Amino acid sequence: MKSFESGIFFLDLPGFDPVKAFPGLGGNDFNKYAFVSYREHRIFEKDFKTDLNYLIRFWAFYPIDVLGKKVWINEPNLYFVLTRPHEVRVDHLTDLSNEHLKQIEERFLKGYEEGEAGFSKELGIAFLGLSLDEKLKHLKNLIEVSDYYLFFEGFLAPTYLYCLGYIQAVLVLACKEFRNLYMIKKPGIRNFSFAEIEVGETTPAPEIQVDAPKVADKIPLYHPFDEISMLWMSLLDFHHAPYFQTSALYQSKSQIIDLLGMMFQEGQKGSQAFLPDTVPALVQVPPGNYKLILNLLMHATYKLNQASGHGKVKLSKYAEVLKRTFSCYASIAEDNLTKDFTRYIQDTCSVLKKMPEETYAYKSLSILKNIKEYNI
Repeated sequence: MKSFESGIFFLDLPGFDPVKAFPGLGGNDFNKYAFVSYREHRIFEKDFKTDLNYLIRFWAFYPIDVLGKKVWINEPNLYFVLTRPHEVRVDHLTDLSNEHLKQIEERFLKGYEEGEAGFSKELGIAFLGLSLDEKLKHLKNLIEVSDYYLFFEGFLAPTYLYCLGYIQAVLVLACKEFRNLYMIKKPGIRNFSFAEIEVGETTPAPEIQVDAPKVADKIPLYHPFDEISMLWMSLLDFHHAPYFQTSALYQSKSQIIDLLGMMFQEGQKGSQAFLPDTVPALVQVPPGNYKLILNLLMHATYKLNQASGHGKVKLSKYAEVLKRTFSCYASIAEDNLTKDFTRYIQDTCSVLKKMPEETYAYKSLSILKNIKEYNI
């Protein structure tokens, strides 16, 4: 059951029905049009909940070029198809053709451009007369509705692609407007909060946040740092395996050590002498299956740390640190990430076994095999 009032937006979209999960997709379209999926025969799924606070605070949209126009996208399946079409299959049988790709781009872009033009209409004629608090509540409603319907399941129905383009554009503009108005409501605020805007809320007068920003909590390390660092050195060469479909991000050991300093701290004084106190920051990762290796490394660190530590840190904290450190988790809620940690660990470990023995990725197996549940 949706927690927002649906049916008040997008009523002029062709084929739109507030009751349907897929706007613009009629019952006959499931068999009438082609269907796309990942090359490895995995279908597009929405097994995550968008963290809208993170989306707006860190502007977790990705700019891409579609037929010469810059568009902003956060729907992961659409982003995958439009940026990596060579890794997409049609009806699980053939590669995505240039003709199919052009049809997707044309229909999506038409909807996107009309969504930009129709944004004011979706806000409604009374929007300009609302108070600042009322505008924020209205925009929050529009953002939640847009996020709910923005899911590309894979069908290449023209109206479906048009509707998705339209809704994506509306979501981008609504998030932009919401953030700008929120900064007016609370100038100088550092702790941005989308969730605090509730229907019926009585908002106190704006107040400037003058306190120094808090340093993000780090996870204490109790397991020997040489093994933890060796494990994470996999980030230097794991991308050579086609399975991950990504490119290099880190080039040196010192970069990996600095990364570890962003996420972890010494568990006992003097126990991790080589762990720097690096200021946490958001790392923009290249497109691809970067999450597969990151999930493995962080979950393995959790298991090793739990076996060696005196204080127990919950897996949810590891998910929180991973999410705030790498951009590829922008659209994934922490609770879903916690559940998803081990989903592809066996497959990922199998790929590491096939890598050259001199690679860090292969050498990491000597550490991973100490975790019994991995069955290495």
